[in-house]
Amino acid sequence: MSDKQRIVSGLLELQRTDHDGYLAMAAIIPAMMGVEDIPVPEGNSRGAFKRAIRRIRAVQAGMEKDHPECVPGLKKAAALIRREWLYREDRVKEAGP
Repeated sequence: MSDKQRIVSGLLELQRTDHDGYLAMAAIIPAMMGVEDIPVPEGNSRGAFKRAIRRIRAVQAGMEKDHPECVPGLKKAAALIRREWLYREDRVKEAGP
C-alpha cells in the first residue's frame, strides 16, 4: 500500500469513527498546503464544525511547546472553518482614537 493510499484509508476510517476529527483533518490538510477556498462538507451541522474547531484548538495547545512550526497551519485551519464553513469572517477590532 502506498503512502497516498494509507492516508486516504486513514481519513476514511476517521470519517467513520470520529467525524469531528475527520472534519478537523479536512480543514488542516488544505490549510497546511496553502489552499484558502475549499467547499463546505455537505450534511454537517454548525455544531459539528464548531466541534472540529475545538479539536483543532486542543491539538494546537498540545503542539505549541514541542512543534511550534505547526501552530500557524492549525490556526489557518480553524480560521478556514470559521470563514468558509461557518461563513464567519475573523473580525479585527480597530483601534479607537
